[in-house]
Amino acid sequence: GTPAWWQINPMEWMMAMQGGAEALAGLIRKEFNGMPECREQMQSLITEAEALFPQGSEAPLCMAGFSQGAMTAMDVSLSLPIDRVAGVMMLSGAPITVDAWQPKLVERKGNMQVLVTHGTADMVLPFAASGWLRDMLVGSLCVAVMLCLCL
Repeated sequence: GTPAWWQINPMEWMMAMQGGAEALAGLIRKEFNGMPECREQMQSLITEAEALFPQGSEAPLCMAGFSQGAMTAMDVSLSLPIDRVAGVMMLSGAPITVDAWQPKLVERKGNMQVLVTHGTADMVLPFAASGWLRDMLVGSLCVAVMLCLCL
């Protein structure tokens, strides 16, 4: 297989896009295999980096990722203490585990800024889901910016 943060099936996303909004809404509520382990590994990586650079360990983080990495960046950010992450950049990602993300976003009440970008021609991760993500972020008082990039 291809490298992945956690187990993702691109065909599942493509089929959900063909199935319409209802199929996609079900998919973005799913916790994929390997996500809890990935979350723990990323938290360990952050702890190790802070041990190497203790002078910056109190500074707020900015997490960023592309595609599956974007989803991972947001997921890990929401698993950290509220004031630990100042911002997240999600480049061509999609929301996942939205039922778990939503209350964590509300807890942050504007403490975390988010940049969301996505291409309208993405064949795997649906552009529409990024719009749902934007709405969820704005509704929970995070600051979100949506850029549409046509590929």
